[in-house]
Amino acid sequence: MSNKLQLIEQYNDGSIGKTALGQLRRMMLNAVLSDISRLPDNEVIKYLNKKRSKIELKSIADKVGYGIEPVNIRQTFKAEISGFTQELIKRGLLKVGEKSSVERNSETVTALKEFITKRLQNEKYEWPVNLKGLLYRKALWAYFLDTPVDEVKYVSPLFSRDDEVRELLEVIDIKIVNGEVKTISYVADSALDEMQDTMTSRALSTLRQEMIKTQNKLMASKEENRQLKREIKQYEEEKKRMLTNNKSAFKAGSIH
Repeated sequence: MSNKLQLIEQYNDGSIGKTALGQLRRMMLNAVLSDISRLPDNEVIKYLNKKRSKIELKSIADKVGYGIEPVNIRQTFKAEISGFTQELIKRGLLKVGEKSSVERNSETVTALKEFITKRLQNEKYEWPVNLKGLLYRKALWAYFLDTPVDEVKYVSPLFSRDDEVRELLEVIDIKIVNGEVKTISYVADSALDEMQDTMTSRALSTLRQEMIKTQNKLMASKEENRQLKREIKQYEEEKKRMLTNNKSAFKAGSIH
């Protein structure tokens, strides 16, 4: 039995793990993109928007199946979509301009809000909870990226920068505290995060203190150098003055 068939069996009987599910989705996505690539132009454009400026990931996701969503394709399978995009551009089917960072952020924010809102509407959804009994944001970001939590190092700044996203997260915090939603514990993971954050903060604090000490030493050294230069200058001026006086005295003696 091939690896794909084994993964499909695991998916069907509900025993498939997150990593294996990602492998299955990647296999199926590659197969779908390959099939679409072999279609005539008039069929391929059905998978593009009306302006033919971008690929309709919803159509691709529907064809792939296995619970994959457009956001999964956008965030996790960038390489596959990028290769497919370049092929369509070469065929003259896709007209894509370079997106600005603002446009990319806007798309991510929209997808993130849809992701959160959809799960808020699902009463059976289990929200990840941290050591403090609040939403474990790093785990939620990992869910959004369709990536194992331990592979995610940082939470997206969009969680705090975008007002609408931040408000949605605060709503979830309140629901968790009030016991209005189901939760899944990530106490150990979040505790490890806090420990690492504390260690990092201490390390940074130590580095800052060392930097201040070094700067103070440099400033003291510069002041010592300036003082030494002043003393040397004073010595040279005194020496010059003494030489001048000696010459004057010598001339006066010669006259007499």
